[in-house]
Amino acid sequence: MGGSRPDAARRVIDNLLARPEFGERWGRHWMDVARYADTVGYTLANKPPRLEGSERYRDWLIRRFNDDLPYSDQIILQLAADTIDPDNKSGDLDAMGFLTVGRRFLSNDDTIDDRIDLVTRGLLGLTVQCARCHDHKFDPIPTMDYYSLVGVFNSSELRDKAASPLALFDKEKVGDHPVWVRGQRGNRGPIAPRRFLTALHGEEPPRFENGSGRLDLAHAIVDTSNPLTRRVLANRVWMHLMGKPFVDTPSDFGVRTQQPIQAEVLDDLAVAFAEDGDSVKRLIRRIAGSYLYSQSSQATTDAVRNDPDNWYFGRATRRRRDFESLRDTILQCAGQLDFRKGGAPVDIAESPDQSRRTIYAFIDRQQLPAIFRVFDVAGPDAHAPQRYYTTVPQQALYLMNSPFILKASVSVVDAATKALPADATNEQQVAAVFQKILKRSPSTEELRLAVQFCRSEIDPETVAIVPASAWAYGYGKLNEGQTAIDGFTPLPKFHEGRWGGGEALPDKQLGYTSLTANGGHPGQHFDTVRRWIAPRAGRLEIAYQAEHPSDKGDGVRMLIVSNGERLSEKNVQNSKVAVDKVAIDVQPGQAVDFVVNQNGSTSFDGYRQTIQLRLTPVRGLPTEFDSLADFSGSTDAGNSKLLTRLEQFAHALLVSNEFTFVD
Repeated sequence: MGGSRPDAARRVIDNLLARPEFGERWGRHWMDVARYADTVGYTLANKPPRLEGSERYRDWLIRRFNDDLPYSDQIILQLAADTIDPDNKSGDLDAMGFLTVGRRFLSNDDTIDDRIDLVTRGLLGLTVQCARCHDHKFDPIPTMDYYSLVGVFNSSELRDKAASPLALFDKEKVGDHPVWVRGQRGNRGPIAPRRFLTALHGEEPPRFENGSGRLDLAHAIVDTSNPLTRRVLANRVWMHLMGKPFVDTPSDFGVRTQQPIQAEVLDDLAVAFAEDGDSVKRLIRRIAGSYLYSQSSQATTDAVRNDPDNWYFGRATRRRRDFESLRDTILQCAGQLDFRKGGAPVDIAESPDQSRRTIYAFIDRQQLPAIFRVFDVAGPDAHAPQRYYTTVPQQALYLMNSPFILKASVSVVDAATKALPADATNEQQVAAVFQKILKRSPSTEELRLAVQFCRSEIDPETVAIVPASAWAYGYGKLNEGQTAIDGFTPLPKFHEGRWGGGEALPDKQLGYTSLTANGGHPGQHFDTVRRWIAPRAGRLEIAYQAEHPSDKGDGVRMLIVSNGERLSEKNVQNSKVAVDKVAIDVQPGQAVDFVVNQNGSTSFDGYRQTIQLRLTPVRGLPTEFDSLADFSGSTDAGNSKLLTRLEQFAHALLVSNEFTFVD
């Protein structure tokens, strides 16, 4: 944040705080706290898993962070907007997604427990959930306090015809709840009055008299006499900006928590936060404008020896980018980032071409996509105090081989060099790519090595094969001799994990013709064709397993054809078959078609099929292909063309520590 002007850093900070992307960045941080997801989790009786209106809470967060709505007002709206904006005229009823975007448990008791845990750990840094079955073992939280909050949330309900599907409202009949001794429903103890936590009130807390008590609870939480609320938030903001929190357990400020070394700084920030009207932007400005924030991560040997974990913040904390920042920055460098705001979530796992900011990604609570787990995105099952970053091989493998990163490497070069003259030198191209990705010029030695690399020849046989790039998904008809496909045509639409003619089945033109990761359905007039195209010359070994699971219909016929030869043919009806193994020699570009057609009728012709291939090239190491693991919704899966040397260099910078770490 340097510059020649003495106020350069302040101007940069103010500019970033004023951008609409500020709300997207900090809204995503809060979504971890709120255990945000777009599905309810496990469902029964084939109920749809989609959590209706989940994105409305996400968009409310973004809007209110950008507006710099005081944190105290944010809390009140997230707990009790039904008392302030009951008709959603200001859109604030959507704020109650804080309570309702969590998992919907089979037992309402568990849903209430989840909401108590969210409010107490997320806002107060207290593990009140521990008192469900017994008085807290360490903190002064009796079981009576837990069931006081049970009464609050048990007196609240969702309503089908509300102005927001996310809102809670008071039940017609509200009331206190009995203590369940040892947490057992039938073991009733004394009645717990709806009131605030005794540990934070200093005396017998007054009863909540305003309906369910959610509004009273919200006011008690934001009251300036409460010592925890602003400390907890200041600690979270410091953590996101500085790379580590003062209190290493951001959602547990209990007596067992180690006293922070810099407790006075945390107190000072919390007091200033309150004096500034609970302005999150002012709190961020205060921290980001400090000397501590502007430090380098470089440190002397003595500094590292005396404070190896950097608890005294004598240097900047080097840390890996979170997944959202990494993906968005790659898209931005490639000139592909979609800046549209709000709206329905998008599936970035099944559609790698999707270029919306990662905050708009669809979060499936029940089946969190592997890419989110690999890069340590907070699990949405429960409130997440902080993200714990791991270093595992899958991260490097994704950054080296995924269709997303390979395509971005090509686009980065296009974006970086488009302003250069047609006869630009290698030096000019390398410098432009450096500037585009790392926002700096290369050193003399970096430039020399990069140019040397870009001028070297590519040996295609040394380039790793991306398995997903070898597959194509289409339809056609076997020729008269049934040894080849006439008129192979790619299926035009990928929707909800299926290639087909359109979003709905049957399609007007292609009927039920479709392919999924583990099977498909032939059409009346077209065969399904899962095509594998040889990336190299070599020996190909083929095995597959298939099943026609229905006890109705006339089954399907499965064939393997390649180079004018029928390699295998199986009729499958209410049975399972396996082919193990067929071996052939293939040349680069040779197609091997796995064809399935109907046996006279398309009724009950849904089938399952998984294919395993092993290509042993003339040169190089063998490559394994698996139709299930390699299945993709992209028409450019893996970017099968070889990257140029300059594109390979861009790829190397995109996966470098300098790019993937905040340093």
